[in-house]
Amino acid sequence: MKIENENKDDRLKLEIEDRINRFNLEFAAPRRDKNNDDIILGQGVRGMMAKGPELRMEIVPSKSQEEACVIKIRVARGKKNVFQDDIFVSNSDAQRLKKYIKENFDAAAKR
Repeated sequence: MKIENENKDDRLKLEIEDRINRFNLEFAAPRRDKNNDDIILGQGVRGMMAKGPELRMEIVPSKSQEEACVIKIRVARGKKNVFQDDIFVSNSDAQRLKKYIKENFDAAAKR
């Protein structure tokens, strides 16, 4: 998994790769959730004819393993999932990702 935050365009590029597939996804206006700093929300990028999928990424401590955390990623267009998976990472990687999120993403504005 690779995350790039482009502040100049207010975009988030997310690349997820496994043995079979590679997903290169882009989201507009990525923000932390106002109630939970471990959640990133991203809006779909508007194209000429359609709007892209939306992102919800959350870091959750794993219940089954003491030394691991889970990154829950859901990319959906409307009610249909484009990508949905749980990625297990070590606690140190999860802490690094949390630090990156806090430093690079603003909290969502209250609506």
